[in-house]
Amino acid sequence: MDYSLLFIAIACRILMTVSATKLQIVTSLNYNLSLSNDVIVVGAAFELAVEIVNRKFEGHLEVSIRHLFNVSDRNCDQLASHGAELLSQYYYKESDPGKTCYAIVTTPCNDGVGTASLASGWDWLLFNNALAVNDEIDPKDRLVPAVSVGGTYRGFVRVILDFLVSFKWYRFSILVETATAAPFYKNMGNHVLRYARLSEHRFDVELYRFNPDSKSLLQALALAKERSRVMILFTLGSTAAAILKMTEELGMANGEYVFINVHSTQGDNYGWTNQFSLPDAKLNSSYPNSWLINAHRSFIYITYHVVTETLKTLNADIAVKTEKMYNFTYSPGIEPLDGFPVPVSYDIVEIFAELVNSSRQANGENDGAPVCSGLALANSIAQRRFSLTTGAMYVNAGRARNLNIDIFGFDTRSMSLQVFASYNWIRSQESRLQWTRNESNSFDWPTKDGLPPRDVPLCGFSGTEGLCSEKGSSLRTTIVIVVAVIFALLSGIACFVWQQIHRTLLLDCNWWILNASCLSESMRTADFLYF
Repeated sequence: MDYSLLFIAIACRILMTVSATKLQIVTSLNYNLSLSNDVIVVGAAFELAVEIVNRKFEGHLEVSIRHLFNVSDRNCDQLASHGAELLSQYYYKESDPGKTCYAIVTTPCNDGVGTASLASGWDWLLFNNALAVNDEIDPKDRLVPAVSVGGTYRGFVRVILDFLVSFKWYRFSILVETATAAPFYKNMGNHVLRYARLSEHRFDVELYRFNPDSKSLLQALALAKERSRVMILFTLGSTAAAILKMTEELGMANGEYVFINVHSTQGDNYGWTNQFSLPDAKLNSSYPNSWLINAHRSFIYITYHVVTETLKTLNADIAVKTEKMYNFTYSPGIEPLDGFPVPVSYDIVEIFAELVNSSRQANGENDGAPVCSGLALANSIAQRRFSLTTGAMYVNAGRARNLNIDIFGFDTRSMSLQVFASYNWIRSQESRLQWTRNESNSFDWPTKDGLPPRDVPLCGFSGTEGLCSEKGSSLRTTIVIVVAVIFALLSGIACFVWQQIHRTLLLDCNWWILNASCLSESMRTADFLYF
């Protein structure tokens, strides 16, 4: 055996490793808060992506992951109070900025505690693997090295409002479930309310918050139905399913109402489309609860576009590694990539490596300074397209990526939710929204005419307005006339009867009987009488 060749190969590998630029991704995420971007959910995706990237850029880049968390944290407030502290300790005690490029992956829980300020001060690139609360990066904040690759609330809002406009629904109510661990529902409700009121379409919108108890929910629905027929539900899937079962009691299963349930992702702690299937109705042609079918036909489900179909191997690998590393398993029918934080976490590793590699090629080896600048890397990502393992991705001028969205409707053939339309963000001078209908499916509205429910009912929300008001006026006029005629007839009859009775009372005797006492004095003294 030629040991010299083996020695040369080992030496070359060592030299390549030493010369490789080191990259460290530091996450400040919740470990296990039952959220879709918990470490136990996305950790395996980070690890697998690191393995793939290190093989791809072997000898040039060396990527590693470091998770910072407090296992005892049980809510966003606790996580926020510890996040900045853990990051600061890591920076001062363990980081080596002169030799390593750093990026932080944060969560919306940390937005209010200065994570962006820390990233700016250290010049570290800042990613998020959840929806960005602050939408796109504001021009006045361009000195913050932040990139919104996990989608934006504004992107979701644009989809929702565009969908409403397509059906000419300009009057709607927002119902927000308050007692959920996920901040998405509360934040989305506030964002939709804000942008709807600023919209050129002059939406008429109100927001109602409710607790999970049925009394609070019924009150919110009762108030909402008095002013609108379109209900946008920022609630858990289980709550939305419960609302559909209340529709008959509330008189909302007649096809005149629309229920739109919006989710950032699918999962056990959010909701999934299978919750709205009616297998008993499919098997039973004489299903007794026809009103429940109508309620489901009035139901629309909006969520992130899943990329599962073309990534079966990656799905399986992530599921296996997740169970092995964190003893966490997905429920039947739920795949890891169904929730957008998982593929976004995978994307972050690939994007960071691509940015640093491009910087190396453009700037050369200068002790990492120009290569690793977080602000320089953040600026280089704007208006750029990436070809990633999970698919193509475009980041707009605001350093934001918007997620593609699917619109589900109820298919009466399968008695389940199916994709009826999709919203895709395509590249142009400004990000443009494209709505693609599924030709094999169309909304089967339970209205009498088969058309989408009207924004304002023909008879208004009280049932006595509009057309019904005109009909009511005509009916009232007819009734008044009939009553007047009847009154006149009765009055005439009464006068006639009264007159006859009065004439009778004026006579002291019967007129048809000739009686001597009734004869006048002149008649009694007449010269002649007839007998």
